[in-house]
Amino acid sequence: MKRFTHITFAALYAFAAAAAAVLSAAPLTTFPDPGDLASQDPDPDPAPSPAPIPGPAPAPAPPAPPAPAPTPAPAPAPTRLPIPLPPPAPAPVPTPPTTPLPTPTPTTAPPPNDGMTGVMGA
Repeated sequence: MKRFTHITFAALYAFAAAAAAVLSAAPLTTFPDPGDLASQDPDPDPAPSPAPIPGPAPAPAPPAPPAPAPTPAPAPAPTRLPIPLPPPAPAPVPTPPTTPLPTPTPTTAPPPNDGMTGVMGA
């Protein structure tokens, strides 16, 4: 697949380069001013064309062919099967209401840490 992509882009690049070369080499076409067209007309009053020579009457047109039978509509293209969705998540289990924790009773502050607390031999 990677090789095919590289070949495709190489062909596209070559086509674009060739198109650019052709367009850059083509001379630009300029059109005359519409007001000048009347002065460039070599024959402003052409002679009327002669009357046509009468000929035999044209043959009657053949009857129209019968209309073709309508073609049935083409069958729709096969579609890809949808990807199955995962099963729905189970409903959450209701939790019983919680009782609030008792508020702690105020206690006295601990003794200040003198830096020697917990040191062995102190």
